[in-house]
Amino acid sequence: MSAMHVLGFYGWYLGIKYSRWQSWLWAYFIGFIASFGVLAGSHRLWTHRSYKVNFIKLIFTNKCFNGYTLNYKLTGDLIYQICSLP
Repeated sequence: MSAMHVLGFYGWYLGIKYSRWQSWLWAYFIGFIASFGVLAGSHRLWTHRSYKVNFIKLIFTNKCFNGYTLNYKLTGDLIYQICSLP
């Protein structure tokens, strides 16, 4: 293992041993709010196309979500086409 992994495990150990449960609750709450914001922005970009981004940002968001965004976009377009049929 590299030194970064060892330091990461040591940080988890210190966090578990010396922190209070309120700190863990706050960290999970902030993490949930942050992830919700990222997913909402991604949804706006790929589904509604409500803002424009350059090609580099499209590649970056696709890499961050492991290619899931292109599948999400194609599936979402198909669902919106089916739902808008008379």
